[in-house]
Amino acid sequence: MVNLYQGDCLEILKKLPENSIDLLLTDPPYGIDYQSMWCKDKTKRMSKILNDKKPFTDFIPLIKSKIAKTGGILCFTRWDVQQIFIDEFIRNGLKPKNVLIWDKKVHSMGDLKKGIWRQIREHYLDTE
Repeated sequence: MVNLYQGDCLEILKKLPENSIDLLLTDPPYGIDYQSMWCKDKTKRMSKILNDKKPFTDFIPLIKSKIAKTGGILCFTRWDVQQIFIDEFIRNGLKPKNVLIWDKKVHSMGDLKKGIWRQIREHYLDTE
């Protein structure tokens, strides 16, 4: 059985039983204060990502006891803030064992017309 949760992770994690998560897949705000420049008309642009002033690592202290003994964590991040996430995992007793890089071949984010801040790689942290 698969259970998917949508909501405030800090509230949901508090309610989950210990050793109950087989896989925690997360894409937290990276702390880059991102807003797409896709549309030239500023009135039609999407809002900035909420809570994106600093890398969002507040969930990390809550997850160690929630991950099943055979479970794992896969955390999306970005190259320039990756070490912040790694350090926080280590500080909380979770040892990163792999960094996976997805070479998308097609860019994302940024001003796609001008080629500014185009990201073609996505980084993932895999922990023990």
